[in-house]
Amino acid sequence: MTHKMMLMPAAPGTCVQCATPHGEHDPHNFHSLFWWIRFKMKWGREPTQADCVAHLPEVLRVRYREILSELGFPWTQPDGEPIREPYAESS
Repeated sequence: MTHKMMLMPAAPGTCVQCATPHGEHDPHNFHSLFWWIRFKMKWGREPTQADCVAHLPEVLRVRYREILSELGFPWTQPDGEPIREPYAESS
């Protein structure tokens, strides 16, 4: 027996990747359950902090990592290259 899981689309006005309202120059919401489930279903692995910011310019990726470090949060990164999923707003 195989099981199939489906995920409803993100709510209107939220990011289609993480279902959280944010701008194109902000990271995806690492703590969003929607993000984790959708990412794992699509890519076959858990998302990392590096994946959340891969769509941002280098200067913002570096700053995001610095802020997490200053706040005492661990930085997570995949074994290979982070997956860049661009921001797009759901309609």
